[in-house]
Amino acid sequence: MSAWVKDPTGAGLGGLCHKGLAAASADALVRLISREAEAGLHVRFAEAAEAKQHADESVGYGRKYAEACVGFVHHAERLYEDATGPVMHEP
Repeated sequence: MSAWVKDPTGAGLGGLCHKGLAAASADALVRLISREAEAGLHVRFAEAAEAKQHADESVGYGRKYAEACVGFVHHAERLYEDATGPVMHEP
Protein backbone atom coordinates (compact mmCIF):
# COMPACT_ATOMS: atom_id res chain seq x y z
CA MET A 1 0.00 0.00 0.00
CA SER A 2 1.45 3.33 -0.99
CA ALA A 3 1.38 6.26 1.40
CA TRP A 4 -0.85 7.93 -1.21
CA VAL A 5 -3.42 5.15 -1.13
CA LYS A 6 -6.24 5.63 1.33
CA ASP A 7 -6.92 3.01 3.94
CA PRO A 8 -10.50 1.77 4.51
CA THR A 9 -11.17 4.55 7.04
CA GLY A 10 -10.43 7.20 4.41
CA ALA A 11 -7.16 8.46 5.91
CA GLY A 12 -3.85 8.08 4.13
CA LEU A 13 -1.28 5.86 5.81
CA GLY A 14 0.28 8.89 7.48
CA GLY A 15 -3.16 9.97 8.66
CA LEU A 16 -3.78 6.53 10.10
CA CYS A 17 -0.46 6.76 11.96
CA HIS A 18 -1.47 10.11 13.44
CA LYS A 19 -4.94 8.79 14.35
CA GLY A 20 -3.27 5.92 16.16
CA LEU A 21 -1.00 8.27 18.08
CA ALA A 22 -3.99 10.43 19.04
CA ALA A 23 -5.91 7.35 20.20
CA ALA A 24 -2.83 5.82 21.88
CA SER A 25 -3.33 2.65 19.83
CA ALA A 26 -1.55 1.21 16.82
CA ASP A 27 -4.16 -1.54 16.41
CA ALA A 28 -5.82 -0.19 13.24
CA LEU A 29 -2.44 0.40 11.59
CA VAL A 30 -1.20 -3.05 12.60
CA ARG A 31 -4.36 -4.67 11.17
CA LEU A 32 -4.06 -2.77 7.89
CA ILE A 33 -0.37 -3.47 7.35
CA SER A 34 -0.70 -7.09 8.47
CA ARG A 35 -3.61 -7.66 6.08
CA GLU A 36 -1.74 -6.10 3.15
CA ALA A 37 1.48 -7.99 3.95
CA GLU A 38 -0.41 -11.28 4.21
CA ALA A 39 -2.26 -10.67 0.96
CA GLY A 40 0.96 -9.77 -0.85
CA LEU A 41 2.66 -12.94 0.35
CA HIS A 42 -0.29 -15.11 -0.68
CA VAL A 43 -0.44 -13.57 -4.17
CA ARG A 44 3.29 -13.95 -4.79
CA PHE A 45 3.30 -17.48 -3.37
CA ALA A 46 0.39 -18.49 -5.62
CA GLU A 47 2.14 -17.02 -8.66
CA ALA A 48 5.35 -18.92 -7.87
CA ALA A 49 3.49 -22.16 -7.11
CA GLU A 50 1.55 -21.94 -10.38
CA ALA A 51 4.68 -21.17 -12.36
CA LYS A 52 6.50 -24.09 -10.71
CA GLN A 53 3.92 -26.54 -12.10
CA HIS A 54 4.96 -25.60 -15.64
CA ALA A 55 8.65 -24.85 -15.13
CA ASP A 56 9.85 -28.03 -16.85
CA GLU A 57 7.70 -27.53 -19.96
CA SER A 58 10.00 -25.03 -21.67
CA VAL A 59 12.82 -22.58 -21.11
CA GLY A 60 10.29 -19.74 -21.15
CA TYR A 61 8.18 -21.34 -18.45
CA GLY A 62 11.32 -22.06 -16.46
CA ARG A 63 12.22 -18.39 -16.62
CA LYS A 64 8.72 -17.38 -15.54
CA TYR A 65 9.07 -19.68 -12.54
CA ALA A 66 12.49 -18.27 -11.67
CA GLU A 67 11.12 -14.70 -11.87
CA ALA A 68 8.08 -15.55 -9.76
CA CYS A 69 10.17 -17.41 -7.20
CA VAL A 70 12.70 -14.57 -6.91
CA GLY A 71 9.87 -12.04 -6.60
CA PHE A 72 8.22 -14.07 -3.85
CA VAL A 73 11.45 -14.57 -1.90
CA HIS A 74 12.54 -10.94 -2.22
CA HIS A 75 9.12 -9.70 -1.12
CA ALA A 76 9.22 -11.96 1.95
CA GLU A 77 12.77 -10.86 2.75
CA ARG A 78 11.88 -7.15 2.50
CA LEU A 79 8.88 -7.59 4.78
CA TYR A 80 10.92 -9.51 7.31
CA GLU A 81 13.85 -7.09 7.20
CA ASP A 82 11.53 -4.11 7.65
CA ALA A 83 9.79 -5.84 10.55
CA THR A 84 12.93 -6.94 12.36
CA GLY A 85 15.57 -4.41 11.32
CA PRO A 86 16.71 -1.28 13.09
CA VAL A 87 14.56 1.82 13.04
CA MET A 88 15.93 4.21 10.44
CA HIS A 89 15.17 7.91 10.58
CA GLU A 90 15.25 9.86 7.36
CA PRO A 91 16.07 13.58 7.47
